[in-house]
Amino acid sequence: MPLSDETKDLIKAGLVTKPCIKCGDGSHPLINCPGGTRALSGSVWKSLKGTEVKEAENEYSKIRRAYVTNLKAKKKAAKNADSTQATTVPPATEPIIAPEGFLSAATVNAGIPVLHEATETAQLRSIQDQALAEQVETKLGAPTPAPGTSQVLTGHLHQPEATFSQIVDTKFPLRKTLSKPSSQVLTNHFEVSWNDDTTFYVYEIMNIPICNKRKAKSIVETAIQAWDFLNTNEDYFATDYLKTIVAWKNLHENIQCPRTTAREGEVVWAPIPIADGDRRIELSLKFEGSMNLNRLKDFVNPKSKPDDATLPNFNSSPLVTHLNTVISKSLTDDVFQTSSHKFFLKTGYSPLGTSNSLCIMRGYDYTVRPAMEKVLLNVNIATSAFFRPITVAEFLEDRTFAENEREKRIKRLRVYIVPDRQSVKDPDDQKRVDNLNMPQNRIKTIKAFGKPIGNRMEPRLSFPKWIKVGNQLQQNGEVHVVDHMKAVFGQAHKFDEKLKAVNVGTDDDPIWYPQEFLRILPYQLYNNLLPDKLVDSMLESACKTPPEVRARIEAEGLKGLGVIQSNGVQKFEKCNALSIRPNMLLVPSTRMEQVFVAYAAGNPIAPKMDDKAQWNLAGKTIFLETPTANQNLSYYMLIDPELRDVSATVKTYKTAIAEKVSQHGIAKGATCVAETILPKNLKDGSAPDDRYNSNPDIEMAINTCKNMANGQLVVLLLGKRNIPVYSAFKDVADRISGLQSVCVTEEKNRGKPATDKGLGQYFSNVMMKVNLKQKGRNHTVCDNNKGGGRLREVLRSDPPKRGIMILGSDVTHPTGSSLVGCPSIAALVGSTDYDGGKFLGSMRLQNRSKKEMIDEIKPMAKERFQAWKDKFNPAPHILYYRDGVSTGQYEQVVKEELIQIKEAWKEVWPKEVGDVKMTAVVAVKRHHIRLFPIQGDGHKNGNCKAGTLVDSGITSPFFSEFFLQSHHALQGTARPTRYFVLENGIRLSDTDIQRLTHKLCFTYVRATMGVSYAPPAYYADRLCERGRQYLRDWFTPNYESAHYKDYQSEKDTIDQKHKSALKSAILQLPKQPTLESRRKARKSEAQAKLERESRNRAEDEISAQVLMKAKAYFNERRAGGCGPWHKNLDGTMFWM
Repeated sequence: MPLSDETKDLIKAGLVTKPCIKCGDGSHPLINCPGGTRALSGSVWKSLKGTEVKEAENEYSKIRRAYVTNLKAKKKAAKNADSTQATTVPPATEPIIAPEGFLSAATVNAGIPVLHEATETAQLRSIQDQALAEQVETKLGAPTPAPGTSQVLTGHLHQPEATFSQIVDTKFPLRKTLSKPSSQVLTNHFEVSWNDDTTFYVYEIMNIPICNKRKAKSIVETAIQAWDFLNTNEDYFATDYLKTIVAWKNLHENIQCPRTTAREGEVVWAPIPIADGDRRIELSLKFEGSMNLNRLKDFVNPKSKPDDATLPNFNSSPLVTHLNTVISKSLTDDVFQTSSHKFFLKTGYSPLGTSNSLCIMRGYDYTVRPAMEKVLLNVNIATSAFFRPITVAEFLEDRTFAENEREKRIKRLRVYIVPDRQSVKDPDDQKRVDNLNMPQNRIKTIKAFGKPIGNRMEPRLSFPKWIKVGNQLQQNGEVHVVDHMKAVFGQAHKFDEKLKAVNVGTDDDPIWYPQEFLRILPYQLYNNLLPDKLVDSMLESACKTPPEVRARIEAEGLKGLGVIQSNGVQKFEKCNALSIRPNMLLVPSTRMEQVFVAYAAGNPIAPKMDDKAQWNLAGKTIFLETPTANQNLSYYMLIDPELRDVSATVKTYKTAIAEKVSQHGIAKGATCVAETILPKNLKDGSAPDDRYNSNPDIEMAINTCKNMANGQLVVLLLGKRNIPVYSAFKDVADRISGLQSVCVTEEKNRGKPATDKGLGQYFSNVMMKVNLKQKGRNHTVCDNNKGGGRLREVLRSDPPKRGIMILGSDVTHPTGSSLVGCPSIAALVGSTDYDGGKFLGSMRLQNRSKKEMIDEIKPMAKERFQAWKDKFNPAPHILYYRDGVSTGQYEQVVKEELIQIKEAWKEVWPKEVGDVKMTAVVAVKRHHIRLFPIQGDGHKNGNCKAGTLVDSGITSPFFSEFFLQSHHALQGTARPTRYFVLENGIRLSDTDIQRLTHKLCFTYVRATMGVSYAPPAYYADRLCERGRQYLRDWFTPNYESAHYKDYQSEKDTIDQKHKSALKSAILQLPKQPTLESRRKARKSEAQAKLERESRNRAEDEISAQVLMKAKAYFNERRAGGCGPWHKNLDGTMFWM
């Protein structure tokens, strides 16, 4: 609400008169008000409501600046009364060298004197005052339903011309052809446009102290209000609230503040400082330069400048980032951001299963993407779990998490002090109480938990009691936290003294509260793995049909960005320089040719591409290659004691295994040569939910069987899916016993006879895994039902010189639930046939956590090449599928991984003349692009049909890129895989790469359907997952296990060592003064820096220890091999 003229006049009149019209203190006028945490009790400020407080602050800043400017001018005029005023020349010590595009007119103000020293800290705009004006939400509003499926607009047709650049020197291969479109699909992209010659002026706020993002945002917001060239131009710029300002107007043209000495080529100003309590923050503003958006328009329209050799290599990322920042300015008050490109609806929440601690919230990802002829805004749904705004006591009582996990889950969460502090008699003390009762000052962060709050024997729950003597605070004995709470908040606010106290201070200076007094603030993301019992509920909520997804994006997602759902182009609400058309883009699409699946005998099978793109193994389907066909399969069986019907299930499963190995040609028959029932309880006393989490039980069971007879395979029969048991089983079988292994469950087959059709199909699928583990191959693909155009004809298209060997790689990373320093795992797989039916693998730990570029890609590639050489000998061409890297890492893959793969090839075939020919393709599954069929074209579940291809409209303006939905989505909205060609040394055409990739998707070795992305990358992903099972204690630790307790003990020891060193270092710092009305001195910036460095060193040390122990465990059974598994498994796809 705008201020009335009367209020503005009162502020102007009260500027230099006492008492202060802001805080009410009679010792100073408004212009000398310290601000900070003082209560707003002055005659004018106490009458303000809501946004009027912020408006009053802005008005005061304008009046104060005018007053100070006028005062300085009068003093200067008096001093220079007898001289002629002349233009001041900039001092030689402050060179102004303008970046390209910087207007020379800005140098006119170079002679402005530095006035900041004359401004007292108390007169500066305060971060604390700014924060107090921010609204604090402590509860969720009434939930709103998601939009209905009818709330959509018609699509906006986009058919780009087929323009192919002839430029030679580009960082990636140029697109040479486009597929012939057969239909159209809608895609979750919206056209963004701007006026010709729109220019972005980019600035950086410098010298922001090292702090968290929340504090940085407060600093930026305060600076904007303190600096008139920003607060008078808020309609013309956006900020990321970290340091960057993006304006569509020149903000520095008439800037009235001194410049600082800058490095050559930089323009830096020193605006008025801001205050952080009693300290000054001397910020500066740097002009980074201007960016004309016409360059981006040229980039997406290659035909506009066909002879510009630099255009394909134009780095659009900075402009894209700035466009995202500008678009984010239009986010409405109904949403909240969790990152620079994601927001959630404040009222878009629903229950998460039976949990009282968590809820599900609807949100949206958004980002700008340069595409063919257009710049697009991609918007997609997001679904995440958030903490519910309940009290800490309610959270710790709830059974969402195991009791030993609950405290860990809410550490570092922000909480709100619910009860009001009682009024006191002393007026000055009452001001302090009023200040502490202000919403922003009630926000705290959970640091730790202590003893029960009523424990009178615990010394940490008592603290010094302070009394006021004059203007000083003096210590007067000690008070227990329970007595303090009752004295401060009153007897009416009850709490259970048996519950643990909550520390919202620090380890050295704890501040204790009862659990009932602290409410978890809303809108805090839960970023760990969900408990198993909530996964189904989350999947059900996240899994939406294509019509539901489309409606949510159009009617709710765009609305959150301030876009009205209506046909036609419209301006963004808070940036009139940009426009958007809120109609989903309609782009050309095509369908890939029918793929046929071939086995060892019989006619090839045609998956029904218009239906589910799958087939079954009905009848006597003999797998493509079965090396053990003339043998009998001997196996062990480990039996879960929790089976509902042990004898019947075991008997049925043994019969099914014997029948199916024969039916599919794997072996003449199968015999269980030994079996044992697993123990019910763990030896190490782990939680019941994690039965068999220690390997000794599994190892003992396998050894018992091995002592009875020789077996080739071990079968684990579980009552139902159990990840801890499965992980332990695979770890022991692979790494210790060196046995091939499969796991089957009773749950979905309970009570079925051996003749049941569903049970038969289940075990046919199991047999695909068994055949792989016996060095077999299951199927291949071809072009027709006569067997013509087999995959091997494509991969051996250059005989007798070279065939094509296929590689696939991936890296898996730890999550927020993993141990600090838990290593990432990299895997590389390589083909050993021409039918796409057999790949062997290598695995390594990365040298540090969460590193994406593969450290040991060269030795792993040598292992894969050697396996190929052992089979075929001649050096092959290489087709490499790289899973999961982001767009910004593409060049890094080329410069690091591809070079090392080529070096490995050269070392394995040193006599080969010339370099290897390699085609490298990134396959990205985790992205936000979706395709929606037009009416009459899709599957009955609302998705596009399998084989849908899009290679124009939403793809790169220059480079070879395509989106392929090679699978049928059983539920939810299908996600096409994004393929981007990094290198094309084999010189495959764009169409050849698309067709080959599509064919490979039907060769996945353990499925009878087309899969969602290229199997070589998929196999590497699965091999990485097997590595996670080996290192389960690191990736998903059990908090009650001996392994985790050892880790926690070592971490505590390291933390304590660094804290002791930190205390010694702090003692060497100059002592800080204790200001009036404070209990102790405020922490200096030097101390804050020491503390940050200490924390970082402690984390680095524990990370190094964790990595060292993980590597030791990883390699303890086998060092120097192609992976940590037993050498017996090297020649098989054991991990599938």
